[in-house]
Amino acid sequence: MNNFNTTTIKSLSEFTTQLETRIGDRYKILLFRGQPMDQPLIPKIARHLYKKSREIDERRMLQEFSVSSVQYLNYKPTSDLERLTIAQHHGLPTRLLDWTENALTALYFAVSTPSEKVNQAVVWVMTVPRDSDILINNQDEKKDFFKEDKLRLFKPASIIPRISSQLGWFTLHPFKGQGFYTQAEKINYEGIKLSKILIENGCEKSIKENLEVCGINRHSIFKDLDSLGEYVFKKFEK
Repeated sequence: MNNFNTTTIKSLSEFTTQLETRIGDRYKILLFRGQPMDQPLIPKIARHLYKKSREIDERRMLQEFSVSSVQYLNYKPTSDLERLTIAQHHGLPTRLLDWTENALTALYFAVSTPSEKVNQAVVWVMTVPRDSDILINNQDEKKDFFKEDKLRLFKPASIIPRISSQLGWFTLHPFKGQGFYTQAEKINYEGIKLSKILIENGCEKSIKENLEVCGINRHSIFKDLDSLGEYVFKKFEK
């Protein structure tokens, strides 16, 4: 595994201080991913066991979802990437992994899920040159992205409000055979850098409370009625 620049923080102020050392280069894309535990950067499809090859199951699940979801959609997806984006948004395991341009959103995801854990919560930071060849700039309707042999990165079209509100991006992880998908932290592509900001155990609650004061909460991130109901209830819960 690669060695990453790793720091540990105890507070929101320490987190923002770490951000100041990473911003400022307008020629690079800066993305963040928050995780409640420091685990590999693999998509949801890679964390589940199926009776057959994950890739076969993945294609079959996406096909069935795409056919059956038409009646519920106001927008008709026109490419594999759009179909994968919609499926990912609605809970189907895919080869996509979520990232965001908003560092505080990533931090919220890292500290918002209480759990009894040994591993620390973490915010991954990825910097990508704007001319990197891992970027998918042309989301070709006819291209079969299941045949990609290299990890790719793209910003989805604004077909789902929640993704837009989260300033979302996705990495697309190729299937490597024998049930495995590419782990983002194991790539070694020119110009791509990964670093980790770990959250010291026991500090998650206070960081989450300070995020709330700054207006970062479930409703501000998800912007729907379900998140509003939960936010209001939690706000008045004793």
